[in-house]
Order: sequence, then structure tokens, then C-alpha cells
Amino acid sequence: GADYTFGVGNGLTVSFEHLLYTTGKQLDFRETVNFSALNLSYPLTLFDQVSAMLYYSWNDRQTYNLVNWQKQFNHFTFHLIGYWNPSSMNVPMPTANSSRFQGKGLQLMVVWNY
Repeated sequence: GADYTFGVGNGLTVSFEHLLYTTGKQLDFRETVNFSALNLSYPLTLFDQVSAMLYYSWNDRQTYNLVNWQKQFNHFTFHLIGYWNPSSMNVPMPTANSSRFQGKGLQLMVVWNY
């Protein structure tokens, strides 16, 4: 992976990573999963930030998209997350039957910092 912060406005951070994943008894790379991720992050103010994450599955040729606006207060952080993804996801995840962020949607998450 690689990342760089451009001197645009408050600083646009761009990160890129690629995942090559394979399983089996031998490491022969016959069946692999190739996955790339691009993250863009821009601080609007000291307490507001917008970010976009784009994932691309090279095996399925599917794109996964997520946009997040984050607003931070003293003890609370709000995340407004919009996503536009395939209805059946083939993303490497810790749990195989996770359906979080499938299809199109909007999610509000409130985090309490105690």
C-alpha cells in the first residue's frame, strides 16, 4: 500500500492498498482473490471530515463504494455513511455471512466517547 497527503486546502489524504489472498495446503496461488482499495480523506474543519472508500474486486469485477461524513463533539462522534454496493458482496471479511453495507443505503452511527 501507499499513502500521501496533498497540499490541497486542509490536506487531501489519498491511500491505496492491494490485497492478494490465497488459501490451500500449498502456497501455489492457483485460486487467489485480488482486491484493491482507495481511500480519500479530507478534513473540512477541526471537527468535520469527509472520506470516500472505493474497493474493487478484480475477480468479480465489482466496485464497492462508501462515503462518510464525520462530526465530532466533546463526548460524541456522528458518522453519516452512504454506500452503493452490489447486493451480494464477495469481500474478504472476518465473518462469512455478514450483510453489512450490501446494496444501497444510508446509515447513521453515534459513538459515545466517555
